Amino acid sequence: KALDINVDDFHAWFNKGVAYLKHENYYDAKKCFLKFLNLNEDIPTLFKDNISNYFYDLGWSLYENEKYQDSIHCYDISIGFNPEVPNYLNCKAISLENLKMFDEALDFYSKALEIEPNDDVIQDNKKNCYHNKILDLGKNEDFAGAIECCNNALNEFPNEPHFYNFYAISLAYLGRFDEALDYYSKALEIDPHDDVLKDNKLNCYCDKIADLGKNEDFAGAIECCNNA
Repeated sequence: KALDINVDDFHAWFNKGVAYLKHENYYDAKKCFLKFLNLNEDIPTLFKDNISNYFYDLGWSLYENEKYQDSIHCYDISIGFNPEVPNYLNCKAISLENLKMFDEALDFYSKALEIEPNDDVIQDNKKNCYHNKILDLGKNEDFAGAIECCNNALNEFPNEPHFYNFYAISLAYLGRFDEALDYYSKALEIDPHDDVLKDNKLNCYCDKIADLGKNEDFAGAIECCNNA
């Protein structure tokens, strides 16, 4: 009723948000708290910090209970009140990733790293997100998409051998064995003692030899055996 009288009553928006919160309606609560924020330019810093921390804690609790979308609504409120806290952005990215919204998650990891570029935890989270996106693309046999994702990952993390490994696996699935072998070699230059990479490269040689034999290119098969 207060908002029927004055739609810009920021106190009423805040109270309405609290009411939605009591009913665990996080989506509408988010709209109300962000409306309150937009209408009130003189919110004390301490109040902003308290609100953002409260919703961060609530978001994390919801995340731990696998309520990822609800946790995102809470993180959005925290980010609205304190947009320069990298961990709010990082945690929203984690929830997005659990919903397989990988591109959105990568975007929020990037925003967090713009604020705190040397944060090892956020960097590792972003690497894992690339990893999970590549696996998901491979599972859906989108090997061209996986290759594109590997390229993006390597542009940011050029010393990660597993991205070269995923690149090679995707190339091999597309029958591009020579390119795949080249990427396995690049991975092994970084980590020459990785037995998984060695086995994958050996399997790639075997697949190439079998493909050459299937096409009756026995001279090519012999050359490949020599290289292997």
